[in-house]
Amino acid sequence: YDKLSRIETILSQYQYTEKPGKLPAYVKTSEDFLDYLLLEKQEGYCSHFATAFVLLARSQGIPARLVQGFCVPWNRSGSLKVKSSMAHDWPEAYIKGIGWIAFEPTPGKKVENSWAFVKKRDESEERPEKTKTREEEKDEELIPPPQEAERKVIGINWSVILVPMGLVLVFLASFLLVDQAVIKAKYRKLDDPGKFKITSRKCLATLGLLGLTLEQGETLEEFQRRASKEIDGKWLGFLGDYEWMAYAGKMPTQETRQRAEKCLEGLMELLREAKGKWFFWYRYRIFRMEASGGKR
Repeated sequence: YDKLSRIETILSQYQYTEKPGKLPAYVKTSEDFLDYLLLEKQEGYCSHFATAFVLLARSQGIPARLVQGFCVPWNRSGSLKVKSSMAHDWPEAYIKGIGWIAFEPTPGKKVENSWAFVKKRDESEERPEKTKTREEEKDEELIPPPQEAERKVIGINWSVILVPMGLVLVFLASFLLVDQAVIKAKYRKLDDPGKFKITSRKCLATLGLLGLTLEQGETLEEFQRRASKEIDGKWLGFLGDYEWMAYAGKMPTQETRQRAEKCLEGLMELLREAKGKWFFWYRYRIFRMEASGGKR
């Protein structure tokens, strides 16, 4: 049995394939076949490995035969559809005192046999069975039969995981909605100059996320000329108005504020294309500036 198990283990380590191709013309004997399969091809399907097992077992003087049939899964219901795709070859070897034993050398098809060796009890250890008294028999009748242990199935209670996660997501969504509503309410209370300042700073922050930042010593006019080489100049119109406000003290009007808001909408579209799925996070950060009065 040790030899047969060793043969089975070695063959099961090869590669299984349903398209092994034709045998070469020089394979004419069983020895040629074994050399080709084990040393050259090293892959095949059930017929190849079952045949190799039988040949190797017989070479060790062990009776072996090839069996053809079907390999089907066990079905507790008592009925099963057997398909042609379940056709299978396997070897059996004869062991004296036991009989024909099936083996499975085909890679990936291993199933355990339902038999096992047991150590034969030494006859000197055997003792005559003790005759039970009537009192002992009565005591045994009072002992309940052993109950089959209940099978414990460990499952995952998804509600314990999903419900808290859902509540957290609902809380976050509610928080963001309320936060946005508060921010917009504060923005609406500002006058046109205040709205223009915040919108212009959000435009500058958006340009920074797009890789365009105001360099040290660079004027707004110089920054506008440089940035217009990267993006459409119509989304940079707010810079001229912002420069008039910052250096000339010219207060923005409603028209100026609306022009800056149009620039911000255009820059947001560019940011959406650049950041993809992370756009909403960056957008939230920028619009959060309204809550702090435009401070970056």
